[in-house]
Amino acid sequence: MNKQPPDQAARDQALDTRKSFIIQAPAGSGKTGLLTQRFLALLAQVEQPEEILAITFTRKATAEMKQRLLEALEMASEDKPAEDYLATTWHLANKVLQKDKQQNWQLLQQPSRLKIQTIDGLCASLVRQLPLLSGLGGNLPTTDNASELYQLAAKTTALLIEDEEYGPSLKPLLHHFDGKLSRIQDLLADMLQKRLNWHPLIAYQYERTVLENTWSAWIQQRIEHLAARMLAIKHKIQPFWVFSCEQRAQISSDKNLIDTEAFRLFAHKGWPDSSLDALPQWKLLSDLLLTNKGFFRKTVNIKQGFPAASAAKDKQQAGLFIANKKAFIELLDDLSLSEEAEIEEIRLALIEIQQLPIPGFSDEHWDVLESLGVALKLSLAQLWLVFKESGTLDFNEIALRAQQALGDEEQPTDLTLRLDYQLSHILVDEFQDTSQNQRQLLTQLTAGWQQDDGRTLFVVGDPMQSIYRFRAAEVSIFLEAWHSQSLADISLECLQLSANFRSQSTIIDWVNQSFQHIFPLQDDSQLSAVSYARSIPMKKAVSEDAINVLAMAGKNDEKEAQWIKNQIVNIQTQNSNETIAILVSSKSHLKEITVSLRKAGIGFEAVDVEPLNMKPEIQDLYSLTAAMLDPLDAINWLAILRAPWCGLSLRDLTLLLESTENAPSEVINDSEKLHALSAQGKQRLSHFCSIVNQWLAVKDKNNFVSWLQSLWLSLGGAGCYDSLPNQTVLANVQTYFNLLDKNIETAEISLTRLQQAMDMLFSHTDKSMQSPVFLMSMHKSKGLEFDHVFLPGLGKRKRNIDQPMLEWMEWPQENGAVEFLLAPMKGIHEKDNPFYRVIQQINKAKANFEQQRLLYVATTRAKKCLYFSGHIKHSESEKPDPSSLLNQLWPSLRSYFSLLKDEEIESSPHASFTIQRLSSMIDVEIKSRNFYEQETELESIAEEIQNFSEDIEYSWASDRARIIGIIAHKIFQWLAILNTLPDESQIVSLRPWLVTQLQHHGVTSQHMNEAVETLNLLVKNISTSSRGQWILSSKHKHTKNEWSLKVINDLKNRTISQYIIDRSFVDENNIRWIIDYKTGRHEGSDVEAFIESEVKRYRQQLQTYGDIVSEFDSREIRLALYFPAFDRWSEWAYQKKMNDH
Repeated sequence: MNKQPPDQAARDQALDTRKSFIIQAPAGSGKTGLLTQRFLALLAQVEQPEEILAITFTRKATAEMKQRLLEALEMASEDKPAEDYLATTWHLANKVLQKDKQQNWQLLQQPSRLKIQTIDGLCASLVRQLPLLSGLGGNLPTTDNASELYQLAAKTTALLIEDEEYGPSLKPLLHHFDGKLSRIQDLLADMLQKRLNWHPLIAYQYERTVLENTWSAWIQQRIEHLAARMLAIKHKIQPFWVFSCEQRAQISSDKNLIDTEAFRLFAHKGWPDSSLDALPQWKLLSDLLLTNKGFFRKTVNIKQGFPAASAAKDKQQAGLFIANKKAFIELLDDLSLSEEAEIEEIRLALIEIQQLPIPGFSDEHWDVLESLGVALKLSLAQLWLVFKESGTLDFNEIALRAQQALGDEEQPTDLTLRLDYQLSHILVDEFQDTSQNQRQLLTQLTAGWQQDDGRTLFVVGDPMQSIYRFRAAEVSIFLEAWHSQSLADISLECLQLSANFRSQSTIIDWVNQSFQHIFPLQDDSQLSAVSYARSIPMKKAVSEDAINVLAMAGKNDEKEAQWIKNQIVNIQTQNSNETIAILVSSKSHLKEITVSLRKAGIGFEAVDVEPLNMKPEIQDLYSLTAAMLDPLDAINWLAILRAPWCGLSLRDLTLLLESTENAPSEVINDSEKLHALSAQGKQRLSHFCSIVNQWLAVKDKNNFVSWLQSLWLSLGGAGCYDSLPNQTVLANVQTYFNLLDKNIETAEISLTRLQQAMDMLFSHTDKSMQSPVFLMSMHKSKGLEFDHVFLPGLGKRKRNIDQPMLEWMEWPQENGAVEFLLAPMKGIHEKDNPFYRVIQQINKAKANFEQQRLLYVATTRAKKCLYFSGHIKHSESEKPDPSSLLNQLWPSLRSYFSLLKDEEIESSPHASFTIQRLSSMIDVEIKSRNFYEQETELESIAEEIQNFSEDIEYSWASDRARIIGIIAHKIFQWLAILNTLPDESQIVSLRPWLVTQLQHHGVTSQHMNEAVETLNLLVKNISTSSRGQWILSSKHKHTKNEWSLKVINDLKNRTISQYIIDRSFVDENNIRWIIDYKTGRHEGSDVEAFIESEVKRYRQQLQTYGDIVSEFDSREIRLALYFPAFDRWSEWAYQKKMNDH
C-alpha cells in the first residue's frame, strides 16, 4: 500500500457526485488527475455522457483531459494497479464501462461524446446553435489578430466628432486631448481590444450623483480597511498622534491646510474614526508616519508636530519635546525594520489613504466622462459594422454574442432552456483565471438549477497561480466564491489540497518558507491579493544544492549568460536525460543567453519566444516581397542589396547611390555605377542582377507567391543563414509564404495585413535535438515541469502599465450587485486626476500581487533544482529595483547579495562603451591620444545610438521618445545614403516598416498611431525643408552618417570609449560640420527657450566630438544641433581647448 497524501480525505470527498465543490489545488497537487476522477464518477451516474460539460481554458488542457479519460477507460480492461491513485481511477473507469455497455454509449469508439471544451469553443458552439438571437446570421470566421479592425472602427468613431448629430457629445473628449484625433483613435482602438472588461459599463447608468455616491461609499470602505489594520499598532501610535495634534494646534501658519482649531479637535478625539469625514485626519496620520516616497520616517520635526527643544517655554517642556521625539523616532525605526507582513500591509494601507481623493467630480471631468460614454458606445457600433464588412470576428465578439444567445434570467432563450434540460454537471478547470464575462456565462448556464436537484458544479483552480490579468482574468472571482461558498446561487463546499507530487522536499520547503513572507497575510478581492497556502512534499530530498544563486553587483548579462551556460554543461555532463528550462518575465532577457548557448553548441528550443518577423530570413524575405511589388520602394531595395544573397558592403552601397536621383532598382543595372564598386561588390551585384532580371521578365506570367518562392530559391535564400538550422529556416519561410498566399486580395497584397499576421506568429524551433534546453516565458511555463529551472534577469525593472483613456473598477456589493468606479485619463494640460490616479494605483497593486504569483508559478515548475540570477545597483541602500522580481524575492535572496564584496560593487559595469577585449583592434596613435574610426554597420546603429545616448539624451525622456529617436536616426541615415528624399506618398508608404520597428522596440497599439505620426513628421520636415535638404545633401564631401569613433583611453589596460556622430561632412567652404539630431518634441509654446536649454545641455557633448575630430582633421569645425520636429537649428564654432597639444 502506498503512502497516502495528507489531503486524501478531501480528494475522496471531491468524488461525491451529489455535491458541488470549489477546490484550491496548488502547484503539483494533481489537479488534472482529480478532475479526471470526478468526470469518471459522474459518467457512472448519468443517463447520457452529454449531460456532463467540462470547461478548460486551453486546447492543450482539453486534449490532456480527454486523453486521460480515454486512457483510464482503456486501463480498466487490464489488471488492477497497485498504486492507490491508479487503483481508484481503475475502479471508477470500470463502473463507467459497465454503464457504457448498459447504455450502448461506445465511448471508446465515439470519444466525441465526452463534452470537454475550451471556453472559446463553448461560446462558438452556443453562437452556432442560435445564430439569429446571437446577432450572427452566418458562421463568420474568427481571427486572433483584429488590431487592424479595431483601428478602423476607432478611426471612424473619431471622425464622428465632426458629425452634426454626435459631434457636440464628442467635443469635450476632443478638447480633453488637445484636438489630437490620432491619440483618440489609438486609445479607442486599445479600449476595443479590451472591451470584454468594460462592456458591462455600456448598460451602466451614467448619472453624476450615482457615480459620485459610489466613489464616496468606496472611499469610506477603504478608510474602514485602514482603521481595522491600524488597530494592531494603535496603542503605540495614539500617544504620539495626540501629542502631534496638540503641538500643531499651537502653530499658526498660512501654509496649514487645516486650521489650529481642527487640530485641537483631533487631539481631543484621540484617534480618527472610520467615517468619510475622517479622511483628512487619516491623511495627516499617514503623513506623520510616512515620507512622500511611502517609507516610514527616519526623523520628525515641527512640520509633523514635534518642535525642537529650543522652541520650548521652559526646561520641563523642553524635556517633554525631547522625550517624545526620541521615543517616536525609535518606534518609527522599529516599524521600518520590521519584517512582519502585518506592518507591511499597514504601510501599504497608509500609502493608499494618502492617494484617496476628496469625493466629487469637477464639471470638466464629468463632461469628459459623459463624452467617453458616448464614444465607447459609438465605437462598439462601428466595430460591429467593420466586422460585418470584413466578414471576420474576434473571440471577444463570440463571447459577447454567446451571452446574448443565452438571454437572461427573466427572458431565457430556447437554447438556454434546452441546455438547462441537457446539462446536469459542469466542471471548470483553472477557475482562478475566469473573467467577469465567463462568470456571467456560468451564471446563465446554471440559471435554472435548484438546490439538491441532483445537478452539480465543480470548479478547480489555484488563486496562487492566477497570472492572466492581461487576458481579463480576475482572481477575485475565485476568492469571492471561496469565501462566500457560492457561485451563481449554487452552494459550494470548499476543499483544500496540500500534497505536492512534483518537487523534491528541499524545493517545497524553500518555496513554503519564502512565499509565506512574499504573499500577503490575508486575501483581498478588491486588490486581487491572495494569501499563501502551504504545500506538503510527497517526494524526499534528492539534492542538497537545490537552490543556486548568482548575485551580481550591477547588470552584467554576459556574466549571467556564462554562469547559466556553465551550469547547464555540468547538468548535461552528469545526466543528459534531465530536463532544463530557462524561464523569463520578458523575452528580451534571453538575448545574451541564446548567444552563449549557441557558442557552446547547446541545443535549445525557444517556445513562442522569437517572433517570426524578427528572424533574419523573414525580414529579408519581407524586404524582397516589398521590393518586387514596388520598384520605387528605396528602403526595401537597399535592404535586399544588403541581404546575404547579395551582401553589398556599406561602402559599395554608398558608391552605388551617390550623385544619382534614380531609384536603386534602376541604378543596379547602370554599368558606370557597377564599375565604381570594389571587385567583390561587382561580382556580388552582377550575380544578383542576373538572377533578379531573369525572374522579373516572367513575373506577370506566374502566381506571385510561387514566383517569389522561385526567385528566393534562385538567389540562394535557403542556404544563406548558416548560423541557423536549415530545417528551421525552411519552416519559417514556408510559414511566411503560407501567410503571403492567404493575404492576396484580387492580385493585390496588403503588406500591412501581412505584417499584422506575422506579429501573431513565432519562429519555428529545431525539433530534432535530443534533450534541448527549453526557453520560454514564465507565463508559458504554467502547467509544465522540469528537473532544473533557471530564472535569470531578476534584477531588471518591470515595464510600466499602459494608461487607458478610461479607468474603471468593479466594486461587488454584498447583495450580489456590482457598482463601478470610473475616471477619465487626465487631459493634455492637466497636472493630475486624483480619481484616475487612485484606480491606477490599485491596478499597480494588483499587478504587483500578480507578479508575486508569477514567481510562484515559475519556481514551482522545478522538480529538482532552482537557479536564480540577478543584480543590484551600487547605491547606499544596495537594494534591487523596486519594480523587479528580485525585489519580491529579496527576503529570501538578500543573504546571497550581502556576500558581495565592496570592490565587486565598485567595479560593476556601468559605462556602456567600455571594452576590455581588443584582440582584433589596430591602434593608430595620433599625438597624445589613440584614435581610430570604424565604419558602422546599419544593423548595429540602433543599438549603438541607444548605448551611447542612454546617460545623456534619453535618461529624462519616456521610452517612446527614446524609441522614436532610435528609428528616426536610422531613417535619416538611409535618406543620406539614398540621395533621394521621399515625397508625402512615399512617407506614408513607410508605415508597415515603421510599425514593425516600433513593435520590435515594445511600442503598444495604444500609442502606435501617435508614434507613426511623429516619425512621419520628422521625416517630412527633414525631407522638405531647405535646412534638412542641405544636411542630407550628397553634394558635400567626406560625408559620414552615424560616424562611429573610438578613442583608446588607456593603452596599458586597453580600454576604449566609443562616440557616434549623427551626421558630418565638409561643405563647399571647406568647413567640417558635426551635427547632432535631436528628435524630441516640445509641447510648450516657448520653442526658443527649449532650444536654448537643449544647446546648453548638449554643448559639452558636441565639444567632445570636436575635440576628437580635430585630432585628425585640421579644417575649421562648426558644431550644430538640428531639431526636425519643428525644423529648427542652432550652430556655433568649435573652439579648440588651449591645453590640447
